[in-house]
Amino acid sequence: MENKNIYRLLLVCCMILWGTVGIITRTINLEPVELAFFRAFFALPFLFLYFQFSTIKTKSIKLRYILYYLISGALIGFAWVALFQGYKYTTISTAVLLYNMCPVYVILLSPILLKEKISFSRIVTIAGCFFGLFLLINNNINLTETSSLGIFWSIISGILYSIIVIMNRKANQKDNNIDITIITLIQLLGASLILLPFQISKNSFLKLINLKTLDLILLFILATIHTAIAYIIYFSIYKKLQAIEIITYSYLEPLFSILLSVLFLNETLSINQVIGGSLILGFTFFGEYYYIKKNKKLLVAN
Repeated sequence: MENKNIYRLLLVCCMILWGTVGIITRTINLEPVELAFFRAFFALPFLFLYFQFSTIKTKSIKLRYILYYLISGALIGFAWVALFQGYKYTTISTAVLLYNMCPVYVILLSPILLKEKISFSRIVTIAGCFFGLFLLINNNINLTETSSLGIFWSIISGILYSIIVIMNRKANQKDNNIDITIITLIQLLGASLILLPFQISKNSFLKLINLKTLDLILLFILATIHTAIAYIIYFSIYKKLQAIEIITYSYLEPLFSILLSVLFLNETLSINQVIGGSLILGFTFFGEYYYIKKNKKLLVAN
């Protein structure tokens, strides 16, 4: 019998890793579009090696699915850029909470893109989250134009992630049975390709050569440990636990992000931020919990 506590511990480790992404990206002396590109670009070979030496069974993939996941990967690349812009211009706490509005945007877009009905529970989720959003933004209302820019980009990142979630749900409905590792490889390739022209125009590879040693080490850690290895661990255990457990543990990521930003970056949290953030996380969890209970399965989003 498998010891599921080991899987739970590994899942917590993933959440801690992803919870430190904001601090790491703040430290590396690169622009958000460069960080997003190199995160995907340098993670690719590690995921490819894992795929080559794993027992994953390969089969031919139809061209339309390859194009589909390349497009969703391109959106992941843009979502990373937007989130890293949010980290740059506003507090990590604010950026993380606004990004975690993603499930609400999924609910709002689902009737249009998935033909799903908005139930009473979803209306409650939307109302609770937007009230939390009001408290959060109201707390930042008198801050600088830079902070407003960070809020804007953080919201954009959440919207982009919601589109990715919906695309993954549509793919699951088609039941193409493509292994998640292969999907991730294609998506990271899509993210790298869509962001490559920006790197060429900015001479980012030359800038990479001139980076300080610490920046290079942190960039390597971001791409390998926080992305490739964390994805490998996550995808290797997400089928081992119940869907509701996965969702529950996933909410440790924003909590770790906020806690670590307070401890290491001296960010402060007002009462309004605490209440608003709690409402956003609480009601999005309620919405995700209800969706899983209704559909009896986990739909993974990258």
